[in-house]
Amino acid sequence: MNKLFPLILLLSLAFVACDKKEISPDTHSWGTFKRFSDFPIISALKPYQPDTLFKTLRFEFNHHSIGAINNVNLQLVERVIKRNDLKTDTKETVYSIPKGVLLLKDGVRCEDNILTVTPQDAKIQVGIVFTNETEIEDRSYTFVLKVLDSGGLDRIGNTDVSAYSGTSVIYLADEWVVKMDKVWNPLVLILFLIGIFIVTFLVLWYLLSRQIFNPTNRFSKIYFSYCNGEEEVHRVGNCYKVVCTSKKTPVSLFHKFFVGNVAFEVNDFWQTKVKTEAETEAEGEVAIEVEIKSKKRNELRVLVPFGFQIDPFVAQYRREPFIITKPNGQTVTIQTS
Repeated sequence: MNKLFPLILLLSLAFVACDKKEISPDTHSWGTFKRFSDFPIISALKPYQPDTLFKTLRFEFNHHSIGAINNVNLQLVERVIKRNDLKTDTKETVYSIPKGVLLLKDGVRCEDNILTVTPQDAKIQVGIVFTNETEIEDRSYTFVLKVLDSGGLDRIGNTDVSAYSGTSVIYLADEWVVKMDKVWNPLVLILFLIGIFIVTFLVLWYLLSRQIFNPTNRFSKIYFSYCNGEEEVHRVGNCYKVVCTSKKTPVSLFHKFFVGNVAFEVNDFWQTKVKTEAETEAEGEVAIEVEIKSKKRNELRVLVPFGFQIDPFVAQYRREPFIITKPNGQTVTIQTS
């Protein structure tokens, strides 16, 4: 009786993780491969590279069969168990050619996934390639070999093929199980983590800038009463400081986000006369700035330029008016709410 014994030996699975599920004697785990999606633009930088899993098949022919058999043709198919009725729990086994799965023999693609074994083959490296046509999902593939031509053998491995004819359908008993893990595209994952880091950093910086570095004012309104009778009021609850000037300076969005918002009180009062360098007797006017912001509790911090006086001099407090006097004697009374 002619016999063919394929013995599956593990060459190397350094790049895959072994399936820890307990398998039957006829089931052989090929390990796990990772599948990720391609993304526009990013796919050009990090496209999915088809993954290949390898095993080595070794063959033994008894001495009676060496010169009597022809080539053996075996086709790789997927075995799927479908549940037809949930109530009766009836199941159906379906065999089909897997989409996006290629079979290799010693690195050469097998046409129609048909593995041809000759009597001279003592060892074959078989590869299974998963192309980008495979569905991206967490699942397991169960592959079996369909006998297309027994080559005149009576038995292949654990399967009796003595009754094989051109019209019969026989599948070998051995099952090859491969597990697919759906993962992120590595480049997308890196960009996603960088994005999370940037967003987290911006949120933390925004909160710290408002609470620690430049806390918003403890007062919601500020009132100005000038000596010429002019009066102004501003809502400044969302600002960290109030700047009094005769010429408003634009505040960038970058400054507003990373530092804080600034409120301006614009009035010609906030400029002073100085002597020019060219003519010592001539005088010109320059804009000056006075900053008002909250300190601890109800205390205020008021910064005035040299030559200006502030009353009370020691400290200024919320809800208590204070007076700023220019070098020329003009005054303004300021009070916060």
